[in-house]
Amino acid sequence: MNFDPPQMGHGSTTHEEFLDSSSTSIAKTSSASPPKTGRRMRLYDLVFGTALLALLAYALHKPFHPHEFGVFGIATLLLLLVSSLPLVDSNYRPFTFTGPTAFGLAIWISPGVAAASALAAHFLRARFWVKGGAYRGYARFQGGQLALASLAIAIFWNQLPVHFTPNDLSHVLSLGLLAAFIFVGLELAMSFLAPPPRVKRVEMRRNLAMNTLVYSVGLLPILLLIPLRLAYGPILCLPVGLLLLLAATTLRLSHEVNGLHRQLQIAEALGRAGLKAAGSERPEQLLERFLKLAQELLQCERSLVWLPEAGTGDFYPAVALPDKGPFAGRKYHFGNGLVGHAAARVRPRLILDAATDVHRAHHEMASGSWILYPIVVREQILGVAHWVRPASNPFLLEDLERLEALMPLATIALENFFVHEQIRVQAITDGLTGLWNQRHTMELLREELQRAARYHRTFSILMLDVDSFKSFNDTYGHLQGDQLLRSIATVLRTSVRSVDHVGRYGGEEFLVILPETGKHEACLLAERLRAAVEEYGVILTDRGPVRRTISIGVAAYPEDALNPAELVERADEALYRAKRAGKNCVIGA
Repeated sequence: MNFDPPQMGHGSTTHEEFLDSSSTSIAKTSSASPPKTGRRMRLYDLVFGTALLALLAYALHKPFHPHEFGVFGIATLLLLLVSSLPLVDSNYRPFTFTGPTAFGLAIWISPGVAAASALAAHFLRARFWVKGGAYRGYARFQGGQLALASLAIAIFWNQLPVHFTPNDLSHVLSLGLLAAFIFVGLELAMSFLAPPPRVKRVEMRRNLAMNTLVYSVGLLPILLLIPLRLAYGPILCLPVGLLLLLAATTLRLSHEVNGLHRQLQIAEALGRAGLKAAGSERPEQLLERFLKLAQELLQCERSLVWLPEAGTGDFYPAVALPDKGPFAGRKYHFGNGLVGHAAARVRPRLILDAATDVHRAHHEMASGSWILYPIVVREQILGVAHWVRPASNPFLLEDLERLEALMPLATIALENFFVHEQIRVQAITDGLTGLWNQRHTMELLREELQRAARYHRTFSILMLDVDSFKSFNDTYGHLQGDQLLRSIATVLRTSVRSVDHVGRYGGEEFLVILPETGKHEACLLAERLRAAVEEYGVILTDRGPVRRTISIGVAAYPEDALNPAELVERADEALYRAKRAGKNCVIGA
């Protein structure tokens, strides 16, 4: 999603830079310069050039008086001052009193002076103040707007009395509406001739309303001081306008400081939450705490974190607040659908209406306004944070900027957790086969026995041993023996149920825990495992393919034993009876 912001002050973060450049949490870099918007730039220069030609025509028709040149310099400095002190500073554009100031110059000094000072002030601002081609072009466009509005006043100037009285208020209001119509009309014409993206349209509606409010507030001192006539109006209007500007600027700065302080508190809280994450804490608990903190910044009806699924890499909703809702059970392939596209894009996405977004999959059910923020560490996707609220109240770029303060800390916290989780998994995993090691397998067995005893349920275990494994090692070597164990471990892992646990007990022995399974069902499952190993437990050697089988002993709780050690012993005894019975068979305790 690309954005084309018109004008920003020094040190500001533009829409394009925010979405397409690197942030702390995204290890990508891009150019910090604004995007090239050729058509829009040409329109900016066209408006400025038109205003300049109109001013020259006005000057030829009505030459400037010598004293107006001094007033022109003062008026230019005044407009430069006013344009540098915004009342409201948004990501779209700063809102200043330049419009009302130019209008006051037009009615109290002359339209020509107002137009010339507007062009000069904004040309100087574009040349020496604003950085970036698109932003300089917009500064010139603003000067052209004000100049054309001032010269439009000159067209109707002869209809007004030279000296103002209280009865002239209606005339001034008419001129004010005319200037506002030209000023706003040029903005609208620009949006139609060079349409911005959909997000810009939402911003434009809001900013046009803000511009109207600022323009109206700026006209108040002018309209109130018109009864003082030409001699005293400009003298009193300037300090009144400056006081109004100072008050508005103070309120704006106070609001910004409070907002930054609130964001800092939340960011620090998230940092503490990440650093204090307990080693036994599950990922879902950490992510849920992150979502709760993020919801303090965003007004949303649902928030989720999508994590890549082990094996497939598909993204699934790992945790959600208040619930997963319509996303329950849904998965996204990397690069497909809205979530998959955001993960592949490796940059945050703001979606006004998910139902009409171009990246929505053909059969994907999606609605509302979304923010999708990939969680990236060292160019690796850890997950995608997702926030949803109604499309009637869409997210704005300010919401993305609030999240930008949180995401680096969230990324660090998640990275630390996943590193610790990886170390923990390595500590309980058998390095050769990838199954649970003996210590963790016995822990799982004790937990399952406690659960079965608490709820008066049954479960079974299978003790498996590779037949004639010693002779295989002596014949083909230990490297081939390791390969055989890995092959059999793969068959076992893919043949059991998702609730079952498979571990390497030691050497060529494996232990399988079957929750909620009686001995008869366990023997049937064991027979399926035996047949699967017999069919697929094959490795290729320099002497051709070699096949090995397994023998299995079955024991059940509470039928055969009441504690883990005795249960393993009963299963082991059944295993040895299977060995004596000719191997490649299943025998119960």
